Amino acid sequence: MKAAKSIFLLAAIYGLFVIVPSFFMEENFARGVPFAHPQFFYGFMGLALAWQFAFMVIAQDPKRYRPFILAAIVEKFSFFIASLALFSEGRIVSGDLPGPAIDGILGIAFIYAWIVTGRAEPAAAD
Repeated sequence: MKAAKSIFLLAAIYGLFVIVPSFFMEENFARGVPFAHPQFFYGFMGLALAWQFAFMVIAQDPKRYRPFILAAIVEKFSFFIASLALFSEGRIVSGDLPGPAIDGILGIAFIYAWIVTGRAEPAAAD
């Protein structure tokens, strides 16, 4: 279970490191083509930030919050798979793939956490 705690804490720290500065970088993201609806950018960033706090909660007690690990897996793989599809269609370039690749790796780690938290506890000796 220690591994599951570490996985989710690491995911939260990494996510906070990446997401919080993004709130102040709208201009960089919109360079070339300004956002038609900036509320979508900030809505997405707020949602992504909320997930980092969810990861911190899961890290506190992965066994207790195990059902949320499934939602976390979907959160990670939705970005990863969508990015692979966009790349295969030529809509993004290979330079855009490191971020989604990290989410794919974290998604695999979350699956591992799901598996290890589901194992039966050894029976206590009398």
